Amino acid sequence: MALLRALAVLANPTDLYRYDADFLWQQMADVLEGLRKRGAAAYERLQPATAAKLRERLEAVERDVVHIVVHGQEMAAAHYATVALEASDGRAGKMSVQALAAVMTAKKAPALVVLQAAASGPTNLEIAAREMLAHGVKHVVVAPRLNEHAQGILLAKVYGAIAGGLTPIQLAMDLTAAASNSGAPGLGLVAVKSAEPQSAILPSRATDEKTQAPGVGQTATSRVLAEWREVLRRKRDANAFDVFLCHNSADKPAVRRIGEELKQRGILPWLDVEELPPGVPWMPLLEQQIHQIRAAAVCVGSAGIGPWQEQEIMGFLRAFVKRGVPVIPVVLADAMMTPELPVFLSSMTWVDFRRVDLDPMERLVWGITGKRPDA
Repeated sequence: MALLRALAVLANPTDLYRYDADFLWQQMADVLEGLRKRGAAAYERLQPATAAKLRERLEAVERDVVHIVVHGQEMAAAHYATVALEASDGRAGKMSVQALAAVMTAKKAPALVVLQAAASGPTNLEIAAREMLAHGVKHVVVAPRLNEHAQGILLAKVYGAIAGGLTPIQLAMDLTAAASNSGAPGLGLVAVKSAEPQSAILPSRATDEKTQAPGVGQTATSRVLAEWREVLRRKRDANAFDVFLCHNSADKPAVRRIGEELKQRGILPWLDVEELPPGVPWMPLLEQQIHQIRAAAVCVGSAGIGPWQEQEIMGFLRAFVKRGVPVIPVVLADAMMTPELPVFLSSMTWVDFRRVDLDPMERLVWGITGKRPDA
C-alpha cells in the first residue's frame, strides 16, 4: 500500500475572524493517527501558514493531500478570487487563487486538495477549486465551516475514502448519506469536484476492477463471471443468503460496496435496500433472515451504531448462541477510532478495513465461509 502524505494548512490571520485552529488540528490528527500507526499515513501541520512556508514544504516533500482552511473572497463576474494565508507578522497575507494553485502544483500536483472555509457563511472557494483542477489537481473537496460533530464526520469520510481506495463519486455518495442521516448542519453543502470522478482518489489504492473468483485469481473471463452470476441467482431463488450485512443507514454506500465485492466472490449478502420489496412488511422478512442466515457482519463506521442496528446485533448474538452463527464485527475504513461494541460482540475476532497489513476482504470471506484465504 502507498503511504498517504498529508499537509494541513490552517491559516488563522490575527486581523480576520479567528477560529480554534489547534482544536481543528487535533481533530485531523485523531483521524490520521490511526492510519499512521498502521504505516499508511504521514501528516504534518504547516506552521506558520504562510505562502513562503507552503512553497518550501511542498518543494521539500511531495504531498498526496493538502487540506487548506482559509478565508476566501470572490468576484465571480470577474472570475477573480483571493485567499488569506498568514503574513510574516501574523496578519492576513492575501494572494490570488491562481497564485495559490501555482504554488500547490509547482513540483507535483497533489491528488486531492480540500478547500475549507475558515468562517461561517458562503465558502467563497469555488473559483479556487476550479483553478486547482485547471493546474492539474485531480480532485477537490470544497467545504464550509462546520461544527465539531460535522467536522469529525467530514474528516472521517474524506480520509477514510482515501484509505479505502474510493473514487470521488463514492466519496460524494458517502457524504450525501452521512448528511441525510446524521443531521449534522452544513455537511450537505460539501462538494466533491473531480477531473477523474471514476478513478480512485489515490491511484495506488485503486482496487483491481477485475473480478477475483475463487481459483482463477485476477484473470476471470466473461464465462466465469456468468457462472458466478448464475450461482448468486440460484442462491437468491432458494433464499440461501450467505451473510447478513448489519449496518447504520449512514454507512449504506460503504456497506453496499462491500456487498458488491462479496458477490464477485460468489458470496450472496442480504442487504435491506436490495432485498426488501416495496409494499411488503419488512419486519417478518428481517426476522426470517436472523433465524436462518449463515453468518452476520456487523459493520461500524464513523456514524457509530444506529438504534435499530443495536436490536439487530442482539438478535444475531442470540442466534449465535443457539446455532453457532458467526457474528463478525467489521470496522469500516472511515471509522475515526476503534468503536465501542456490546461486550459479547467485542469478544469476537474483528475485521478492520482500516488496516493495510492484512487484506480485510479476505478475512471477511474467511469469517463467512470458514475457509482460510490460502486454503
